[in-house]
Amino acid sequence: MMKRMGVTVLTVVGLCASASAQDRVRSIPSLPRTGEPIGVVADQPGTTLRPIGPNGPPPSGLAVGGTPLVARLTWAAGSGVMSYALYRADGSSATPVLRTPQGFTATTLTDTVPDPRITYQYRLVANYADGTYGEAVASYVSPPLANPASLSVQPLAPGAFKLSWPAAPGADRYRVDGAGIPNTGYTVPTLSTNVINVPPGPQSWQVVALYPGNFADYTNPTRSSLVNRTLPPHERFLSKNNGAGSQAQADAHAARLCGDDGCSLIAGILQHYGVQWDNNFTYEGGPTLVRYRNVTELGRDRATYCFESVGKDDRYTVCFTESGSTMSLIIKGTKGTRFASLNTRGPWNAYWADKFAVTDRATFDDEGPKFTPHACLSCHGGRYDPASGLVQGATLLPIDPGLVDLGGQRAALEEPIRKVNELISRSGAPPAVLSYINGLYGGRVVVPGATAVANYVPSGWSNDANLYRGVIKKNCTMCHLATPSLNLLSAGNLTQNKQRVYNAVCVEHSMPHAEVPFRRFWTEDTGPLFAPGLLGAWLGYPSCQ
Repeated sequence: MMKRMGVTVLTVVGLCASASAQDRVRSIPSLPRTGEPIGVVADQPGTTLRPIGPNGPPPSGLAVGGTPLVARLTWAAGSGVMSYALYRADGSSATPVLRTPQGFTATTLTDTVPDPRITYQYRLVANYADGTYGEAVASYVSPPLANPASLSVQPLAPGAFKLSWPAAPGADRYRVDGAGIPNTGYTVPTLSTNVINVPPGPQSWQVVALYPGNFADYTNPTRSSLVNRTLPPHERFLSKNNGAGSQAQADAHAARLCGDDGCSLIAGILQHYGVQWDNNFTYEGGPTLVRYRNVTELGRDRATYCFESVGKDDRYTVCFTESGSTMSLIIKGTKGTRFASLNTRGPWNAYWADKFAVTDRATFDDEGPKFTPHACLSCHGGRYDPASGLVQGATLLPIDPGLVDLGGQRAALEEPIRKVNELISRSGAPPAVLSYINGLYGGRVVVPGATAVANYVPSGWSNDANLYRGVIKKNCTMCHLATPSLNLLSAGNLTQNKQRVYNAVCVEHSMPHAEVPFRRFWTEDTGPLFAPGLLGAWLGYPSCQ
């Protein structure tokens, strides 16, 4: 300190007249909080000392938000700014730490903080071209650690489940614990995981979100529980009413498809009956082509196409459905119905007329191949007549958009589905099928543009709609439309046959007779009673096991 002409000259440590703007910025971490002086100077003799602080305009629009342990800072670009420097103080009295590299010019920054319990102080410094600088401050308090809002448990197979949950904002991993999982838990970066070898009985699982630094709220995990049901012994699938068939019957049926012509392809089969191929159809599409996943019956991705044609001595409705490398063909006339199973033999983009060849059996489930046409009759009904090779009393089944997975394309597929259902309604369908289609479309299935009821419930179930939607519709409805005495179109029809239903479901374990609905019916968690128990109780029986 010196005295000159009566004025005291004060040397400011770390900030002298020759220091650059960058030097001044670098001195900031050791300075007090914003608003406090970084030095003092006398303007002229006899005046009081004044503080020296930021000497440029402060950066505008500084805002901070974010998710647990991750602060997201934004600010507005300033005129004349050469660079920004952002400092963070871990608490009100801590020394600020630089969070940006030298020459930083962006107007956003994401900063991961080390502890969710601290209030962090941020100081943003704008360095201007003229050597001045300005600063602004903001605080950040980490939002509370949060776990996923829900945990869903979906049966996949006996003793196997898929666990899934919605994202917890800011979480980078999740820890899952519970039945079928080692004591160390599963730590996954995804929103789902599968567990196997889950023992029978009541089981539970929990999930917690893991945040940067491995922080988590272990006190309040998201939990889910269910009863792991085991499948009872059951009859062979798809053989309840018509038997399993035999090799001799299957060979004879396949031979009769083309009579003496000996044909094997779809085009030849149709030609044998005088049916003209629908030239409007190509592999890429057609007026009644519908692609969907049959989630309630066979559980498969399918593509179905139907058309009408006048043959040599009858009028036919022809429907064929491709599923993977196999094709199901139904030719329904007034004299009877022919069913064919075909395997792929042509290129993927060939016309369906040339792509598949007849086989004597089809694979619909995990039990392996089953003889045709007998496996088909389990759902389509009817009786196979070996003498004529025709099935008497069989029916085509409608497509209910509420019972299939349309991959989010329901609006686009409503019209093709309506056209299929209109054709089925004209195919000599039995009263139950006609009643279902009529109710599904409110009597307007023949009207172009008519759409199906979103989650159709037949009027006969209006007083028990929950049981119908939760148990009957997705496990029983479609196949039973082909069973005249037990069409399940009303609650009364079910109660009139309650002993028959109870024996088939709860004693013989022969229903549902397709694998996908059988597994779902016996394992899906619907509360303490689960689906068979709900049905048994509704029918007036004390149990269903």
